[in-house]
Amino acid sequence: MTSPMIRAARPDDLSKLEALERATFGEGAYPGFFFRQAFDALGRTFFVAEDEGPEASGLAGYVLASWEANATDAWIWSLAVDPSRRGRGHAKRLLDACEAALRDAGATAVRLHVSPTNDVAGAIYAARGYVEVDFVPDAFGPGADRRILRLALR
Repeated sequence: MTSPMIRAARPDDLSKLEALERATFGEGAYPGFFFRQAFDALGRTFFVAEDEGPEASGLAGYVLASWEANATDAWIWSLAVDPSRRGRGHAKRLLDACEAALRDAGATAVRLHVSPTNDVAGAIYAARGYVEVDFVPDAFGPGADRRILRLALR
């Protein structure tokens, strides 16, 4: 099978995104309606990794970000890679596409939340140059602390 193609999300991806989200985040997954709203509001910074070829099996991952024209920093809301497809560079390629789109739109930096216990994601972000700029205890509820990471895009 070839490497997944990185492309903009489409309406026909929404049900696949919901399934991918559940497989990745379990009880912490965004609900299905979130993807419809995110697609409508943030489509220009919503990318998927799609399998290609005769054995294609759907979406390998996604990244979703937002940026307001009057702000300097954009936000990555979520990055997910199918647990069975990790370790193949999909997160890097999704981040490449997302960061380039944000840079092209005028953002000068991007921020994101990451769990302090998610060592794999933390290592991916650190390798790209993200640095911790804040720590928020209980950010997503009791015991759900988050590190705030930032990457300069320019």
